[in-house]
Amino acid sequence: MMKTFCCCLPVRIGVFVLAPITFVIAAFLAYVGWTSFHLYMATVSMLQNVITVLFALSSTLLCVFSVAGFIGTLMASLPLISAYSRMLFGQWIIDLGVNVAYIVLWITFAKNNVINQCIAGTGTFLNNLQGNITQGLNDATSGLANATAPLVGGAVGNFTNGFAGNLNQTTSDIFDVQEREKLCNAGFEVIKIVFIVIFVIYKLISLYGCIITYRYVEQLRSEQTEQRWHDVERKVGHIQAVQQAQVQQTQYPFTTPQSQVAGGGGYAGYHA
Repeated sequence: MMKTFCCCLPVRIGVFVLAPITFVIAAFLAYVGWTSFHLYMATVSMLQNVITVLFALSSTLLCVFSVAGFIGTLMASLPLISAYSRMLFGQWIIDLGVNVAYIVLWITFAKNNVINQCIAGTGTFLNNLQGNITQGLNDATSGLANATAPLVGGAVGNFTNGFAGNLNQTTSDIFDVQEREKLCNAGFEVIKIVFIVIFVIYKLISLYGCIITYRYVEQLRSEQTEQRWHDVERKVGHIQAVQQAQVQQTQYPFTTPQSQVAGGGGYAGYHA
């Protein structure tokens, strides 16, 4: 019986499309994993190196098994599809463990470093922004004061200068280190939640791909079992037909001796 996914699509088509996709994704992840290991192996902990190598190795193996899975769909080969399905489930488990470990390490150990870099970066950006705002206000108030001096004297100049000073103080309060720290903490929490949500959605989608592959394996096993039963039935039917023909041949009257047909009295009339 043909199994389907998404209500009506054959699982064979699903695996046929899934195998190239996993090949591309696995090749990219393997490249990122091995590159990260060679670039940062001297600057990170041994645990991080082990996690990175495990992730890169599993991605490399998945890349190879994806090719086997694609060939298996073309040939309807149970061994190739079964190997691809097992590797896909294995990679899903390894990827889950690696990413959970990275999230925990990132939240636990890298949070302060990330926030400090955020504070420093936003401080530079905001200081430059504040300087540009202050310079723009000074230029504007100076021009306005000079333009209105013949008419109203220095009243406008005094007002605009006071306004610029108050705005400068307000921006200084907004761009304070504590405010930047609050902003960076809030940003870190938002990024953490968004990353976890995206990760969960990605794992659910990839798990559905694993289920599609497994269903195709079940379909191939069912087809092979049915084929074996048909072969057995044909062989049994052939044997029964041969045996029946042999029985009919032994029961044909002209093949039986005349004396046996007459019950041993075939020559009784002659003696009489």
